[in-house]
Amino acid sequence: MMSKTGSSCTNIKVNVAMITYNHEQFIAQAIESVLMQQTNFAIELVIGEDCSTDGTRAIVIEYARKYPEQIHIILHEHNVGAKTNAVAVFKACRGQYLAALEGDDFWTSAQKLQLQVDALDGNPNWFICTHRINVFFEDGTQPSYLAPCPSPKPVSTLDDLALAPFVFTSTAVFRRIPIECYPDWFFQVEIGDYAHSVFYAQHGKIGFIDEVMSAYRKHEGGFWSQRESLMQRTALARDLRIIARHLGWRHRRGLESQAAQALLKNLKTHLANGSLSEARKVAAEIFSMTPYFPDLPWNRFAKRSLMAYFPQIFPNLYRRE
Repeated sequence: MMSKTGSSCTNIKVNVAMITYNHEQFIAQAIESVLMQQTNFAIELVIGEDCSTDGTRAIVIEYARKYPEQIHIILHEHNVGAKTNAVAVFKACRGQYLAALEGDDFWTSAQKLQLQVDALDGNPNWFICTHRINVFFEDGTQPSYLAPCPSPKPVSTLDDLALAPFVFTSTAVFRRIPIECYPDWFFQVEIGDYAHSVFYAQHGKIGFIDEVMSAYRKHEGGFWSQRESLMQRTALARDLRIIARHLGWRHRRGLESQAAQALLKNLKTHLANGSLSEARKVAAEIFSMTPYFPDLPWNRFAKRSLMAYFPQIFPNLYRRE
């Protein structure tokens, strides 16, 4: 069960979908970056608050009280997880277009939505419009950088997206498709942002605006930051293979190549830790995929596989890379 409060605004052109959990430090900045948007159309922000254990819920409720015509909130009675929360938010969206922004990220341009909606209105064959993003580390331990790098083409297709992900959650505006029309495989994956982009790219092209209009914050409390790299890469590879099975051979090569690259890093980690049994499992999984990987460094994979299966015969292969 969940409770809902929020706007009664009609004629919504863009819904902004926001999921949040334990974002007390960041949620106000995320919401303010939506409220600052300068547009000639109506926007509704839909926030799914997933029963946070900090002060996030109180902040969200207060914003909904102050801006009842612009903010609609979904208050879960218990923690349901990011995927279920996102589905609930998507179901509540009713505008022509859908934008997404997680509660620990924010937009940096007040013209973002206007520029992207104008681009989509002017290009009926686009189903996604995206742009550059600034990725930064909250603790300042690493320098920030711009993504995607290299930049995608001004207009891309599913063929391009299957080779490498370049659509970040907070950068995309989509032509909204009702959640009831989403395929079954979408609900099987864990990393919903890439799957979301792939699903929409099946319906039309992807336009790219070469401007930095949002920021992606990396911090210890982030969903992926809370998970070990091995688990992240395992989940990524699993999701990519799920998507590949449903897109067919044409796109399977690129998707499984990405999955193999992720698993190759896990293989290296297991060898470095002396976990030969785990290394063998990973090597077997890579071998089980399609034999064609355009970007897979086969020499490194072969060396690591030999090290995993025959450590006494090839004890120094890994060390010499």
